[in-house]
Order: sequence, then C-alpha cells, then structure tokens
Amino acid sequence: MHNLENREFSAISTISDASSQSSRADIFICCSNSDKKYLKKLKTFLKMYRRKDTLNIWDNLSMQPGLVFEQEIEQALQSAKVAVLLISNDFFANDTIIEHILPQVITAGLNKNITIINVILRPCDFGYTELAQFHPANDPTRPLINMRPAEQEECWTTTAKSIRDRVAEQTGTTFERLFGQPETLTTSAHLFFACRYMQNKNSREQVLGRLPTEMIQEIEAFRNTTQDGDSIDFKEMLNLVKICSSYPDGLEKLAYALYQSERASQAWKELDKYLCKSGKKLVTYTRWQELYEILKPVQWPDHLLRRAYRESVPENWEILHDHDVHDKIQPILEDLTRIPFQNNGTFPILEFVLRLAAIAEDRQEGLLHDTLITWHLERCGDLGLTENQRKALHEKASQRQQPSPLYLILMLDEISSTTFNVRCWLLDEKNIPIQNTAIEIPDEPYLLEEIPDLFEDLLERCENHLLDDMENLVIEFVLPLQLLSYPVDQYAIRGLTNLQSIGLNHQVVVRSLERMRRKKRQTRWINKWELLLDCMKDEQALSKNNSATFVYQEESYKGQEAFTALLQGSSIACLVLPCVPSTTSSQANGVLTAVLEAGVPIALWPREQTDYPEALHEWLTQLVLQHPLSQLPALVKQQRHEAIASGNKQQHQGHHLTRLWDDPNRLPQSRQLAAPSPSASRGA
Repeated sequence: MHNLENREFSAISTISDASSQSSRADIFICCSNSDKKYLKKLKTFLKMYRRKDTLNIWDNLSMQPGLVFEQEIEQALQSAKVAVLLISNDFFANDTIIEHILPQVITAGLNKNITIINVILRPCDFGYTELAQFHPANDPTRPLINMRPAEQEECWTTTAKSIRDRVAEQTGTTFERLFGQPETLTTSAHLFFACRYMQNKNSREQVLGRLPTEMIQEIEAFRNTTQDGDSIDFKEMLNLVKICSSYPDGLEKLAYALYQSERASQAWKELDKYLCKSGKKLVTYTRWQELYEILKPVQWPDHLLRRAYRESVPENWEILHDHDVHDKIQPILEDLTRIPFQNNGTFPILEFVLRLAAIAEDRQEGLLHDTLITWHLERCGDLGLTENQRKALHEKASQRQQPSPLYLILMLDEISSTTFNVRCWLLDEKNIPIQNTAIEIPDEPYLLEEIPDLFEDLLERCENHLLDDMENLVIEFVLPLQLLSYPVDQYAIRGLTNLQSIGLNHQVVVRSLERMRRKKRQTRWINKWELLLDCMKDEQALSKNNSATFVYQEESYKGQEAFTALLQGSSIACLVLPCVPSTTSSQANGVLTAVLEAGVPIALWPREQTDYPEALHEWLTQLVLQHPLSQLPALVKQQRHEAIASGNKQQHQGHHLTRLWDDPNRLPQSRQLAAPSPSASRGA
C-alpha cells in the first residue's frame, strides 16, 4: 500500500512540476528573445516558490514547434492567474508578441481573469502603450538596466513574491484541487461528523473559534444564510468542510482546532489518518504543531537545530536561508512537512526528530529524548513503516556530515595605554550569531593581564553549551596593530590535571581591528580573499599561480614604498615573514601596516627569533610552499603540538608562530565595531 501511494503521488508531482513547455500554467510570462536573460533571472527567483508550491510557468520563448500560436496562448491564459510582461523596446517591436499574444493578455486583464504585472527592463515609452493602464512592478523612469545590482535583486525579489501572492490569492492550495476528487470531501465530512465535539453547538463553537480569522468570517457569512440549531446535520458538515478546504491546509487546521478539544480520540485518529493519507504527507498540520509544542521550550544553541535540519533534507531540496528564519523551529518544521515523502525514499521530518532525540540524549535531557522518540514511533505507525524501513531511517539519522566550524571572536579595543574594552561573538559556519549560549562579557575596562582569566571563563561557558562541538571551535582574536604579535595562542585553560595553552586544543588566529573598521581597505581585502578561496578549492592552484604565496626577504626591499606596491598587486593572498616584526621597530610595524593596507588576508610570522635565522627562513618557506593553503591552519596547530612535545621552548618555532587569518565575510555588525566613546576612555 505504501509503495502504491508513493507511485500515485509521484504521478501527481510529475504533473505539478510540468515545465514551461506545457500550456497548463499558473504564471504566464512573455518577453522578446533579446531579453531572454531576464526571463532566466525571473525563473531563478521563482524557483524557491515552485519548490514549495504548485506553480507552473508558461513562457512564449518555449512554445512548442508546430502548434498554432493563438491556440497554445489561449490554453495557457485559461489556467494562468498572473501574466508577467518583461517590457523593452524589443518587446514592442516583436510582431508575434504584438499581433498574437498581447491582445489576448490585455483582454484577460480587462476582464479580471488575470493579474498583469509589467517589469520595465530597458528604457521605452511605456506610458504611450495600452499596457500603461496596468500598474508596473517598477517605475518606468527607472528601468531595471539603470539600477545597481543590489537594487535589481530587490526588484526581482519583490516581483517574484508579488507573483506568488497573486497566484495564491486566486487559487489557494485547496485540499480538493490538489489531492482528491469530490468524494474526498464527502469522506472527510463523515469523519469530522463522527467526532464528539462537532456534534453539538457549544463544543462546535469552541472548535471553530480557534480557526484563522478569515476562515471564521467566511463560515459566519455562510451561517447567516442557513439555519444552525443546536445539532448539525451532515449537509451542514459537508458545507463547513468545503469552506475550510478552500484555504491552504484548511481541513488540517480544522482538524487541529478539533484536536485541542477532543485530543486523540479514536474518531479523531481516523480523521487525522485519512487527512495524512489523502494529502500524501508524512504528518498533518496537527502533528507538526504537536512537535512544535514539544520543541518550543528547548534552549539549545540554535546551530544544533539548523544542523539537524540541513542533514535531514534531501539533496535536491532548497534549504531555508538562515536569515529568513526568525523563530527557527516553526519555519523548519513547516518546511520539512512540505517535502514529498517519495523523494528518494526519504522521511525528512522523521529523520529530523531522530537527530534531535540523539542530541537530547547527548545533553542528558532524558525526558525530551523519550518524548521525541514516542512522537517518532507513533508517526512511523501512522505511516505503516516496516521494520526494515525504520532500521534504515535510524541508520541514516545516526550518520553525521562533516562537522562545521564554529567561531569564537574576541575583540580587544584599546581604551587607554593600559586598558581594553573586550567584546565577543559566537558565530556558526555561515557567520550567523548563535543564540541561547549566554556568551557575553561585562562592559567594563580590562587590563591586558586580566584578559586570560576572562577568556578562560568565557571558554568554559562555551563548552557548557557546545559540548562535543567544542572540537570544531576556531578562536579568533581581533587585535589592534600593536598587539598582533601578542601570544594569545598561549593563553592557558585548565585541563584535567594541569594548565594547557589554547593553541594545543584549538585553531587560534589573529585578525586586524583596524582593517575591520576601515571600509576603504575592504575592496582589495575581499578580492584577495576570493583569490585565496580559489587556491583552496584547487590543490594544484599554487603551481598554476605561484605568486599567491609570497615569502618576504627584508634585505630585498630597502624602501617601504616598493614593498607596499608589490603587496597591492592582485595575486598575493598569503605572506610569510621570516623576520620578527618587533613592536618597537618602526620598519617592522611598517611591514604589518603594508600587509593590512594591501588587503592580504593571510600572513605567518614568528614572534621571537632563534639563533639560526637562515634555518627559520627555510623552515617557514617549506612549511607554506610545500603544502596547499587549505592545510595551513592544521599545519600551524601541528607545529604548536610539536613544540610542546619537544620541551624546547627557545628553539622550536612552533612556540612563537603568529597566524593572521582575516576573513572579510566574518565581521560583527558595524555599530559593534565602533570605537569606544571618549566617555568610556575617561571612565578608565
């Protein structure tokens, strides 16, 4: 039975995902051949909605050869809810558009059969045409081609959302239209009618009062034309079901409102099971709302939820953008329930729950673990999963993708010659702040010697929240120029038996506070970072572009100006300084200043000189040039391990390595980067 349902829904999905060559359409797009790149752009912005909803697109550039133009256009317009016209002079110069397409579109628009959306691509006299009576998506005096790239993106985003909203308004994702014939509504009405709380007026009013406002208003309007006594007959129940089915997930929302009174009675379970089967879903609206109530009190760091979500969705499913997820749990659950369960044989929301249960077990939250497992097993039973299917699902959910790095950023900002303002951020791999971690530092001045104790306490709080994810924590110190060589990697933290330097357990890097604050430096910085990423993607990139890494030889550059000019070339992404940039040397400070001004994102240098400067030069050169840049973080960490194992604090350079690793994409908010106010300085 389960395989049969998969085949049935697969057939429905094949129809729903029909390409633009089909004359059955929700969205009708017309443009000239000269503007096909804009057509492609619009389709890209609509793709997100097409994956979530049933949106079929027809466009005139994909008309099937051999068909009569008028006939195919007429068929497309009969089902379309929105017509999008991509306007330019080439559009109005196209005979096929003007003679065969535009008259039918305008007629449909005037008859209110379709919403016309005009997007002005390039300058033209739009106001002179008949289309001027239909409001354009953008100001005709500011066509798309005259906008900056960011403005164009915003225009396409607004247009795509407007298209999707108009389709939704005119069609609705109705239960009857998508999933069944009229007898589906009759069966649903019988099942609702069998539930105790629908059989008398008072309890029924309690149920209906929980529905969305627009549904309640339509039900009330219907009642005003009918008799509604204490009891309800089947005909009235059927009409109520029909009204609810005209709204997206309307029947499931009615079932959820009923569940809040009736709970999972036998009659309600039969109803829920039928809605799940008819809708070809893994879980109904009620069941994912039930899961939402279980997860709502959870106070885990939010990257754990996002990671479980990303690992549970199929590869071809478009993942929600993190910046779109305000209340992260509800959008994630809603998205997981939209994924058809025949998609590669996956059960995404069930897998998601298993992953969360494993996290709860790791965090010793036994009650939450048991509640999630109970919910999971009940849904497996509802769907009739076999023992083999359950076993395969457990195996898949136990697999974890390559763990993503997390970043603890600690910024030291000089208030006076002896005190610093300290701020911190905990970011995930997408540079988004991780919530629910209580990672904060009191806003007061600190002496430099007080910061190690402050940092140890901060790291302990991170460990309490991140648990096993601490292994992936990268620690980044954002420092003013005079502290770039400060031995922050040797800050000590308490192990089980003794103190250990943080460089032994974590990747530790320094970053430049001045460069973060100077916007004028960021263009060159970003370009060189892109070069670095290209090198890291291709293991052979260094041999192709051997100037990406540059080893500085102080004696070769007598003038600072020549060295600065060299660094500002487009090819250098990594700089090795075999010399020690002493904080008391104006020339050395000039070297670091040149590195920052040139936007070089990676640099490696020693804090102390050994007795063998030639050996230091050779050692650093081999360390960097004989390995891909992607391995540099691990190599530096390895050198720190080897230095500690050697027991020779003076001779092993691993004790004294400073690594600048400055990612221009990982920046705190601008207001958080602002320098301390003069009042803060006086208070110090």
